[in-house]
Amino acid sequence: MTIRFIALDAMAECPPGMLDRIVGCLDTAAAGIVPRLGLDRVDVVVAPTPARWLIPGWNLNAYAHGIARLTIGVDTMDLDAWTPSWSEQLTTTLAHELHHLRRFRGPGPHDTFGANLLAEGLAQCFQEEVGCPTPNYALAVRGPRLSALAGLARDAWAETRYDHNRWFYGDRSDPAWPWSGGYSLGYELVRRYLATRGMTASEAATLSAKEAWPVLAPILETLAVEQRDLP
Repeated sequence: MTIRFIALDAMAECPPGMLDRIVGCLDTAAAGIVPRLGLDRVDVVVAPTPARWLIPGWNLNAYAHGIARLTIGVDTMDLDAWTPSWSEQLTTTLAHELHHLRRFRGPGPHDTFGANLLAEGLAQCFQEEVGCPTPNYALAVRGPRLSALAGLARDAWAETRYDHNRWFYGDRSDPAWPWSGGYSLGYELVRRYLATRGMTASEAATLSAKEAWPVLAPILETLAVEQRDLP
């Protein structure tokens, strides 16, 4: 297992010792995450990030840059003031992004809406698999709004030209596109898929959107109906 953690803070934005504590936490967490995915040769960059870029309700953000590198941007607030706890946020985020990185190595680029929806759902289910709580963005959207998104997803599944930001980050000018809609739909869709197939998110790490579609399509139909009348 070759996972390098690289802390960057050229302007000394973080309190003294903060990045050392973060790297120590991530290194410990990686020991329980990486073997499930069979990963090696990964660089994890940790650096301060502006507050406006943080995940809502969290003290960090993260992004997987292809097959070998991911970046975790962290709030410069004292770690002990983070909510949820800093160790929980770091562990669950590392799990989420490493699952993405594993999928970049196969089945490959997420070039369709369906591939991205599947990838996000799998990453969230993997967070649960390694013992982390279900993230807020997985549960943010329920009821009629999720039903509407499930209906739209059926037609958009194979699309390569879709509005990714609208699906996953919402549109403040249009309540039909809530924040985290794509994450919530992906989570519920994949959670049911894995239960149906008797699989874990790590076992399904190389599952392609095309391969999964025959099982996912009726799950989307069910979600569209079930969620319609929920509060």
